[in-house]
Amino acid sequence: MEAGAKALTEREIRLKKEVQEKTKSRQQLSLVMEEYEKTISQLVAQKEEEKKESEVQKELLMKERDTAMQHLNNMEIAFNDVHQKYERSKTVIEGMKANEDVLKRSLAEYDEAIKTANSKYESLKNHAIRQLETANQELDLIRRSHQVEQAKLKAMLKKAEVRVTSLEESLEQKSKENQELAAICDELINKVGSGTN
Repeated sequence: MEAGAKALTEREIRLKKEVQEKTKSRQQLSLVMEEYEKTISQLVAQKEEEKKESEVQKELLMKERDTAMQHLNNMEIAFNDVHQKYERSKTVIEGMKANEDVLKRSLAEYDEAIKTANSKYESLKNHAIRQLETANQELDLIRRSHQVEQAKLKAMLKKAEVRVTSLEESLEQKSKENQELAAICDELINKVGSGTN
């Protein structure tokens, strides 16, 4: 009887341990999901900041180009001076145009990188959500199984208790019957002994 109760207790402890391990796994998965979201958010914020800085640089370069063009239009000096300033302005404009093209390509690359990052974020998020749902389903199954097993163990324990009670009552009844039988035997022995004397 004690061995059976011990086995039932050990089995219940083992089931509780499995539930705790699944709960811990679910918590770890939630932490991983939070880290994924944090990393992607930081990357998106960084790309947005770089894009803003590129826009500022572009505006500054546009202002410089406008200034150079204004200088070019306002030149009314001697031919040599005009020619020198023209060549200098031409070089500046070409440099700014090259910088503008570079900035445009950089902005396009940043936009593409942001799209890629968002796509990866959604993919990771959906994957993590599916894993979390699977873990929740497994945990729910384990809990249900544990509840069924626990109910079964309680029923078995109740049955064993009823059996023990029945055996105790039967033993008590047998003891009474033995006592009564012993008393009858003693009485007969005494009567036989008295008759012999």
